[in-house]
Amino acid sequence: MDDNGHKENSFVKDFDKCPGCSSTEMFFKGILDEVKARGLIDEKVTCFDFQMQQGITLPEQKIAQLPFGSEIPSFVRAWDICCGCGMIVSTHLEIGKVRKSLELPQPNRAERRRIGNMKNPLLS
Repeated sequence: MDDNGHKENSFVKDFDKCPGCSSTEMFFKGILDEVKARGLIDEKVTCFDFQMQQGITLPEQKIAQLPFGSEIPSFVRAWDICCGCGMIVSTHLEIGKVRKSLELPQPNRAERRRIGNMKNPLLS
């Protein structure tokens, strides 16, 4: 692991200025900084949820064939809009790996009703 907590073999790149006009003023970053200053969100938040794209690089059919515990390549991308020229800019790129795990079983409709009708002794 490096100083930022990333695996040594992963790719992580952060961009702090627009490649088109070299401006460091970003639209959503400005809004995020204002919201942080007002104390409405945690200081650790680096972008809004809608600015982040993340996923795995294999189709579901291939993942279903892999044994549990297999490592699958994954990616993360965060973006923003340059206030200088309006260009959509990637602000964070990351390639890593995730492990295939068991999905937790979801209760069926009858079980959800039964659970919903149960009385919590701590609240009664």
